[in-house]
Amino acid sequence: MVSSRRKLLWQLYASYLGLTLLGLILVAYYVLEAYRDVSESDREQALLIRARLVVPALSGPLDAARQKSIESLIRQLAQQTDTRLTLIMPDGRVYADSHADAAHVENHGDRPEVRAALRGEIGRSARFSSTVKQDRIYVAIPLRREGRIVAVVRASMTVSDVNQLVRALVGKLTVAGIVILLVSAFAGWFVFIRIRRPLDQVREGAERFARGDLRHRIEPPDLNEVAVLADTMNEMAHELQSRIELVTRQKDELETVLSSMVEGVLLIDINERIVRCNEAAALWLGDERAKFEGRFLQEAIRDSQMTSFVARVLEQPRLQEEIVTVNRDGEKHLQVHGARLQEPSGKTRGALVVMHDISNLKRLEQVRRDFVANVSHELKTPITTIKGFVETLLDGALDDREAAQRFLQIIMRHTDRLTTIIEDLLSLSRIEQGEEAGSIEKRAVRVESVLTNAVSYCRARAEEKEMSVQVACAEGLELVANPEMLEQAVVNLIDNAIKYSHHGDTVHVGGALEAGDVVVTVRDHGRGIDARHLPRLFERFYRVDKARSRAEGGTGLGLAIVKHIVQAHSGRVSVQSRAGSGTLFTIRIPSGSSAS
Repeated sequence: MVSSRRKLLWQLYASYLGLTLLGLILVAYYVLEAYRDVSESDREQALLIRARLVVPALSGPLDAARQKSIESLIRQLAQQTDTRLTLIMPDGRVYADSHADAAHVENHGDRPEVRAALRGEIGRSARFSSTVKQDRIYVAIPLRREGRIVAVVRASMTVSDVNQLVRALVGKLTVAGIVILLVSAFAGWFVFIRIRRPLDQVREGAERFARGDLRHRIEPPDLNEVAVLADTMNEMAHELQSRIELVTRQKDELETVLSSMVEGVLLIDINERIVRCNEAAALWLGDERAKFEGRFLQEAIRDSQMTSFVARVLEQPRLQEEIVTVNRDGEKHLQVHGARLQEPSGKTRGALVVMHDISNLKRLEQVRRDFVANVSHELKTPITTIKGFVETLLDGALDDREAAQRFLQIIMRHTDRLTTIIEDLLSLSRIEQGEEAGSIEKRAVRVESVLTNAVSYCRARAEEKEMSVQVACAEGLELVANPEMLEQAVVNLIDNAIKYSHHGDTVHVGGALEAGDVVVTVRDHGRGIDARHLPRLFERFYRVDKARSRAEGGTGLGLAIVKHIVQAHSGRVSVQSRAGSGTLFTIRIPSGSSAS
């Protein structure tokens, strides 16, 4: 489509030239008309004077006898004054004419100047003469005798010379007009160029503003009107820059807040399209943030529970709350709050959804329930056994010394098991309390000494299964730690390795320095652990093989104690295992941060 816009310069310049040309034409027309009017007025006055000079020469009666002599007189006077003279009777009949035979001239009673003269006025007229075939000016005056009009004396003169003068004047005015128009054109072009230059400066400044260069300033030109425009645009650029900086700062602040929030945030419009999404929400919902924004909720999330919740938020004015479970890289439990967003007019704009990841709370709640159930089970079994044997003794088994002794040994064994469980629980509680209060005593210890002591403590158990425990520790390796607690953690790991290894196997215990961390490893070649058990291996009372664990005499708290001892030293413990391929436990404690 061709643009209909034209440059301001051409619009103004063309209008200026048009107005100049129109003015010249009007002036020329006025001059010509004025000249024509003055010329005609002068000629009318001259004709009036000549007609009046003829009147005294026409004394006497106007009859047929004198017609020839008067006609001769008229022609003589006309020749002397270069004027056509005509004598007309009241009935319109031409009595004498200086330029035509009166007998052949038509009646002049209908001529306007003749009618005016017959009314006693001075008649004037300018028209084409059909008698002499010329444009002429006529002036007629009444000829009075004794108070009555007896004839009309008319004088006329051709206007051809006036027309010639007018044509000559038109030529001169045309030349003058062309000169004036050219001078005006050059002068106007110069003026418009001076106007266009500051306008171009303002336009260039506006283009830079449009490209985003709001720091640019337009230099105010000399023209006041354009200078006011430039100042206004500079002020506009300053205001725009300030507002854009404010909006950008607010956007960055909002972006920082959203990005740093641990809660997931979704902003959804009325059509259920995701407008904004922070990193936490994208992470929980299983995709990149950029892939969520701008997409419909059903398309991006594909979770019926979440989409139903958002639909309910858009319909209900009250705050909505629900726990939503999503499966994205594992099961996640999200506590979702939703509020409908409304304009001041009451129209719904969309919905704001805030999500809290309560998966850890759910997991801890499950761990707590499992712990209570496991503690109850672990305590109930020996207590039930003890109670049963006590009742048996009370029912008469005391009289059978051999049976009574066997029952009391069983009671003693289960009492020892209860004592062990309680001691482990108390030990775990003391470690947790010391960890929280920061009251664990630490000092510089040699790691090799800790490992050697732990192996010595477990040697008897290893010899029962004809196993060997080998220690390989870097020489001179030291760590700021609580030696008793660290030794207990290593003992628990070695004891666990011996417990689940085969007869004649070897357990390897190592100590090394890696990337600023002291690393203690305990490796066995036993039956290993299935991968599904690894995430929960360090929970209290969690057993991979419950029946065999109890048969081995374990309480199910050993690895939980290891984990809390390591955490009390700002470290971490991990396990690598595969069914049938043995197990590797790794304790990693920062060599410097342990002293804190």
